[in-house]
Formats: sequence, structure tokens, C-alpha cells
Amino acid sequence: MIENLDADALLEGDLGRWLAEQEGPRRDAVSKSNRRFAIGALVAAALLYFIYKDGLAQAGFWFVLTPFAVMVPAVWAYWPRWTARQKVKEGINRAIAQAVGVTYSRSASPDPAFSLLGRHKMLPGHNKRTFDDFWEGQVAGSDFRLFEAHLIQETRDSNGKSNPQTKFRGVMLNIGCTAKFTGTTIVQRAGAHKRFGFFGGKKDAIEAAGKNLAAVDMVHPVFEDSFDVYATDQVEARMLIHPSYVERLIAIEEAFRGGDLRALFCEGSISVMLTAKDMFESGGLDPAKDREKVAETIRQFRSLAELAIELNRH
Repeated sequence: MIENLDADALLEGDLGRWLAEQEGPRRDAVSKSNRRFAIGALVAAALLYFIYKDGLAQAGFWFVLTPFAVMVPAVWAYWPRWTARQKVKEGINRAIAQAVGVTYSRSASPDPAFSLLGRHKMLPGHNKRTFDDFWEGQVAGSDFRLFEAHLIQETRDSNGKSNPQTKFRGVMLNIGCTAKFTGTTIVQRAGAHKRFGFFGGKKDAIEAAGKNLAAVDMVHPVFEDSFDVYATDQVEARMLIHPSYVERLIAIEEAFRGGDLRALFCEGSISVMLTAKDMFESGGLDPAKDREKVAETIRQFRSLAELAIELNRH
């Protein structure tokens, strides 16, 4: 249950005892990493010396050899820190999930949210994607699935150098809707669909997943200024998008210092995506900051779970 989420209560129980057991391994990971950084710096310096001394840099191999000489020792040195941080993160997030009655895992399928949003043209163009931090189960009696997504468009220049550009980084969630609906309704930030590309007024209708969705006029003035709504059924859309959760949508954006919130009511569920950074990063190497990180992750999860409850309430 959401009301069971309390940082102090979790830290006084099994989670607190487990974190206390991790203090030694975390100190050891930092010491091991520091030793590796010292060795790695010497190795990198030696490799760079030979690369430039033998003229390999002038031969045009610098863009391959220089990053190799620097990055490989750096990754090797940082690895103990990374593994210790990930172990703590998973332990904290699993404890939070258990308190709510859901499960947490590092990897799983991003569907149905990802495929539904993609079919309805709500995802930015990308050719690479990664997913992380999956929370799933039931919240307030409805199916709930939440995860992080990172969508990247990678191009290469004439020299073959990779130029990755983040198109979306944030959270996606899918909620089984208790209300029965048969149509499709899309909620996006105002201005997402212009008549003439990037300018002109709002389109009167859009096409997505083989369906024609008409613009819906909403009565809430703040909502009208902030979001555009398109739906296959105008009456149903006005019933689904109740004015009482408009403030919740805007509050969610502010809470995560994110934006570009999008929601899709389709096939009996609600899929939501929201740009945000540094989500659910509860793992750390400093035990003194454990409570702060636990409380922050609880705040993030609670906000999204309460959004799911609010969306379903009406």
C-alpha cells in the first residue's frame, strides 16, 4: 500500500539492517576503485606516450586509439564503485516495492506502454533505446507498470564518429483502467500538432494507428492552455479527462522538474510518458546519504503511483 511508504520505517526494519551490512563492502569498493584509478592513470599515460611517440596519432588512428587508451582503464577503475552502487540501489528499490506490494527488477519488457505509444505516433524518432528500473504489480486494485526509458538517435559523421542525441529520457507507465471505454484519447502538450509543421494553429484532427482523432475542446482553462486533446469519441474523452486531475498532471511535471507529459487512453489502459532525469537512483556509496536517497526514491514513486490512482478515480 502507498501509505506504507515511509523512509524512517523502512530503515528501522530489514532494509536498515541490510544497508548496515553493506557499509564494509562499500568502503572496500571505494578503496579498490581508488587503487585501480592510480594504476589506470599510469597505464593510460604509457599508452598515450607510445601512440604519439610512434606517430600513430599522425597516421589518423588518434580518434580510435586515444579514447581506447583513456576509457578502458577508466572503466576498469570505476567498475567496483558501479557494482557496489547498483547492489545498494536494487536492495533499496526492492524494499520499497515490497512495502507497496509490487515487484522491482532491473530489466523486463517495456510493453504494453511502449508499443501503444509507438503505434500512436507519440514517441520521438530514434534508432537506439534502453529500459531500466521496472516496477509492476497492482496499485489501488489496478494493474501498474512503471519503468525508465532512454531513446537515442545515433548518427555518424564522415569519419565514422558516432553522434548520439537523446530524444527522450524519462519514465513510462501503463495503468489498467477501471472505467470502461472503447475509443482512443491522446493528451499531449499544447502545440504538439501544428497545421503547418512547426507553425500555424492546432490541427483539427490527426491520424494515429489507423484511426482518425479529432481535436477536443476542454472546459478547464489551465488545461486548455497547457495540453491538446485528440480523440475518436469526443463525449468519452470529456468523461475520461476529468478536470480534477489536471492539477495532478501539472504537479507531476513540476515534481520531476521534467515536462512534455503525454497520456494515451487506449485498449482499456492508460499509458503515460514524462521526461525526467535521475529517476530511482537510490544507490550510493556514502551510508550517511542512505536516508536521503531512500526518501527521494519514495517521493518519486509515490508521485507516479498517486497519478495512476488519480487517473483511475474518475
